[in-house]
This record gives sequence, structure tokens and C-alpha cells, in this order.
Amino acid sequence: MVTRNKPRACLLLVAAVVILARIPAPAQQLAKRLILKDGSYQLATKWEVKGDRVRYLSAERDEWEELPNSLVDWAATDKHEKDRAAGLSAPEAVELDKEVEAERRAVGRQQLPRVEEYQPERLADELPDLVYYTVDTAQLPPRLMIQSDGTRMSTAYGHTGKGRYLDEYLPAKLVPVVMP
Repeated sequence: MVTRNKPRACLLLVAAVVILARIPAPAQQLAKRLILKDGSYQLATKWEVKGDRVRYLSAERDEWEELPNSLVDWAATDKHEKDRAAGLSAPEAVELDKEVEAERRAVGRQQLPRVEEYQPERLADELPDLVYYTVDTAQLPPRLMIQSDGTRMSTAYGHTGKGRYLDEYLPAKLVPVVMP
């Protein structure tokens, strides 16, 4: 009896999925720009002019908001909508695409320096404060041993900690924050 009802249950499930898929769901409306005379814009899904006021449904806050009609640059708003409908990109989007592409090409040409070549000249005033560690992998988890006399550490904690494990050197409440 269980085997006879199994195909029927599958058929009902498939039918339910097909029916639910055909029910139109409220889709998020594409935001439009209501361009203002100062050059800024408000993202809105729709708007309506009522006298000297413009009511618009904010795409960001999903609430109706109002502003004076005199602040809206209707010519720029209409042009932007026509350009968008024609598939033209907004000038700032074109500029952003150029910047992203230039960054991508620049990153592709760059190579990280080898560790032996690293010289932090631009950080010369901080060199006395730098703290160097060695990783002790003899135990699990690996531990960091302090190998330098950073003056900032000695000022903060009274001594440099050279030769001590970092997790023993730091106050207990800082260990979870600082330790990798």
C-alpha cells in the first residue's frame, strides 16, 4: 500500500511546484534615479508629482518621501531614464569600469618583493618599535616567540619580552584578540 501511494505523492509534489512557480511573486522593482539640481540623486522605484511636491518611494528605505518639485532636474532625470532604457551606461559607471580595469591591470603587473628585499625605509621612525617573532612549530598549536627589543612593548609592559612566548607575555584578556 505504501508503494502505490509513493508515485501519487511525487506527482502531487511536482504539480504543486509547477503551480507555485507560475504564481507571480512581487519582484524587487529596478531602482530609478530622481536626479536633483545639485547633481545628487535619490534612488526611487516610483514617483508622483502632487502640486509643488514630488512624492517618491525610496528604493533604499522602502518608504514614501517628499521633496519640493523645484529641486528635481526633470530634464536630467528623463535623459537618464531614456539612456538606461536604451542600454547606455551612466557616465559614472563607465568611469568606474575604467578605474577597476586599470587597477586589475596594475595588480597583474605587480609582484610581491621577496622577504629578503623588504626594507621598510618609509617606516624608519618605527623601526625601534617593531617586534620580530619566530614560530615555534615543535608544539601544537605553533607558538610565537618574541625575538626583538621593541621599545613600545617595553614602555607598555615594563620589559621587552625577548625570548618569551607571546601568549605568555600578553595579558590574558589580550591573547584571544592578538594571537592568530
